[in-house]
Amino acid sequence: DPLATFINGKYMLIEFQSHYIPDVSSQQLFDLKMAGVTPIIAHPERYQPVQQNLKLVENWLNSGCLIQIDAGSVLGNFGPNAKKCSELITERLWCQIIGSDAHNNKSRTFCLKEAVKLLDNKIGSANVRRMVYDNPKAIIEGKTILLDFEYNEYKKSSLINMLKNKFRKI
Repeated sequence: DPLATFINGKYMLIEFQSHYIPDVSSQQLFDLKMAGVTPIIAHPERYQPVQQNLKLVENWLNSGCLIQIDAGSVLGNFGPNAKKCSELITERLWCQIIGSDAHNNKSRTFCLKEAVKLLDNKIGSANVRRMVYDNPKAIIEGKTILLDFEYNEYKKSSLINMLKNKFRKI
């Protein structure tokens, strides 16, 4: 559907409910890829299922989706869980886009400049430039964005995992 995609019909922004990601979403994302449309998952760090299991982001990347982090999350505007999740995703370089989910100039403002300053120190200005300028420009121009990331198995820090690791060492 050309109305739901970006210029040239190659990209589509996908947003889920904050508390629920439907089981059928994997098939729907696959169907979009098969139709030549690359899904861009909007602000996954704000989704509770992603906060509980970062493997979802890894699965989306593995299936060819792009990830867009919200600049407000980087700054902590959506709470500590979204902030921590955005840190994990950006530090692993698992996101291709950092955007501003600004709704107005009062409560949901444009905070991209502040997020860029923070991220420059954490992941480097070349990575930030790619996420804030190069990749969004490529999307507007209908160009392909190559996914270049490494899988780092995400493991939740839990008492059970710590105990398992401790006993493995003995």
